[in-house]
Amino acid sequence: MPLDFFNTLLEQSHVQREPVREVGTVVSFSISSESPVPLDAKGDITIIDIVGYDMAAAVSEIHLQAFSGYLNARLGAGYARALIRWFAQQEQAVALAAIDHDHRIIGYAIGAPASITQKLRHDLFWITACSIMLRPWLILDKRLWKGGYALLVKKIDGDDISHGPDLPEPTMSLFGLGVKPSHRRQGVGQQLLRVFEERAKTLRNRSLLLWVYAEKVTTRHLYEKCGWRPCPGSLENTGVTKYVRLLDGPSS
Repeated sequence: MPLDFFNTLLEQSHVQREPVREVGTVVSFSISSESPVPLDAKGDITIIDIVGYDMAAAVSEIHLQAFSGYLNARLGAGYARALIRWFAQQEQAVALAAIDHDHRIIGYAIGAPASITQKLRHDLFWITACSIMLRPWLILDKRLWKGGYALLVKKIDGDDISHGPDLPEPTMSLFGLGVKPSHRRQGVGQQLLRVFEERAKTLRNRSLLLWVYAEKVTTRHLYEKCGWRPCPGSLENTGVTKYVRLLDGPSS
């Protein structure tokens, strides 16, 4: 199929406007006077907002490492960059990066109100379609069909596929959290989660939810340690486990 066809599709994307650049091996971000104000600092780790294309591109490399082998990473670097930038651009979303004392990005957390999930799918439709057409073997990926099945079940069951507790609204969905392999088990994930929860409260959310692949045992233990609770029945219906967390009153 002509390359111009794919370029045309990418041009119609709501998010992926800049030319696609190859993923490098260095995940770093230079702090300048225009960089976002630190939201939290503990030891050598600082949490800041994700801003700008370069920073989103660096964070996307962590995303590709954290979800290596999973569908949203197998869609490629272009999709990963578009995904991170989408969260960074949404007014009610949360897009955080963890950096070390050398200003290297070592982790991230992204999330948005559960009510705008459809907007996410709409805005990333073309980049997703292009990614699949460039990698037709992904059509055979069982997770692609499981995702479609999960959406169908959610629609049929009134968006309550796990029969879990009714969550007070508004609800913030944690879409992704990842830490560079060399910095795992050092409290980076917990720090990102804490700042994510505080930001969600600042945005007047009253509850949180997320979905975790069943085989990610260590990740599930992290969430449970931080106060998240699994919903019974979600694993059987979708192949992933739904976790929820109630928030205290909004931060001032």
